[in-house]
Amino acid sequence: MCVCVFRECVRFCFTQILQHELDTVRQEWNDHPIRRQNGDEINGRPEILYQHPDLYGAIDANSSSSLPYMFNFMDPVVQCGNERP
Repeated sequence: MCVCVFRECVRFCFTQILQHELDTVRQEWNDHPIRRQNGDEINGRPEILYQHPDLYGAIDANSSSSLPYMFNFMDPVVQCGNERP
């Protein structure tokens, strides 16, 4: 019982501080520039890469319009798994 009360007290006291730190780290990570390395074609800021994949010639896998593409990609894998020797 004592551990649970202590844990809840710590959570109550430090939740806002921890959340602020987590938000700061997330914001800094999403805003940092990714440099082009070793012939990689993808560079830019992670937030923009995620929000606007079409700017970089990528497909938005989160949208419903990419489902046919995803199923076409998965079909050969399913067919290969059904083959009998």
